[in-house]
Amino acid sequence: MTPSINPVTEAKELLRQRRSEDALAVIEPAATAAGASHSEQHVYASVLKKLGRIDDAIEVRRRAVRDFPASAVAEHNLAADLGDVESWEESEAACRRAFEKGGAEPETWQVFGRALMNQKRLDEAEARCVKRSRAGRPLATPTATWPS
Repeated sequence: MTPSINPVTEAKELLRQRRSEDALAVIEPAATAAGASHSEQHVYASVLKKLGRIDDAIEVRRRAVRDFPASAVAEHNLAADLGDVESWEESEAACRRAFEKGGAEPETWQVFGRALMNQKRLDEAEARCVKRSRAGRPLATPTATWPS
């Protein structure tokens, strides 16, 4: 790593180039240091996930939630990764914490709906979608899609 380049920026570029192992070598020292930024932890977790190390990525997400307790984004990221490993109840709980912290992004609602649907709570998922729609708040951004 070039000392003058931000490790987050460099790791993202390496990921773009499909050089995940190189990205890991760049971001890991920064992300595991005391006082690591939320961005460093996020990119680190993303690299770990890209390398198939989802359990390690989830631990990094849990650390971000602890290190940044007011962050709805940290909760959303944890919820999304927990959903990826089909830990639906934990994913739902992380979404609820994100909402409590002021997060109401369409992507978090998608993760939440996915968690509810996979717990066979379809009526609740539908009711929440209808309520949100009637309130004039979209469930998806123009580029997002409802998860299958």
